[in-house]
Amino acid sequence: MENNTENNVTGIIEENNTENNMNNTENVGIEDNFEQLEDIISKMQSDRITLEQSFELYNKGLSLVQDCNNQIEKIEKQIKIIEEGNINE
Repeated sequence: MENNTENNVTGIIEENNTENNMNNTENVGIEDNFEQLEDIISKMQSDRITLEQSFELYNKGLSLVQDCNNQIEKIEKQIKIIEEGNINE
């Protein structure tokens, strides 16, 4: 049973890596990133995950958090530009 769980987690990690290599982070919505983060967190809380798998998931999570922060910063800049345009009118 434990080996099956390890295979499932490893398969998901590989699947996520493949998806991210195919998709530019600009094209992935922030909601999708949050869903992936929630999925990573639940997998990391599993008792049947190896240290190596935890490390891979942790790194993937860090990357997703960075992508989310970049997307939020971009949106904040756009909002400032819109607000400045409204003030000048």
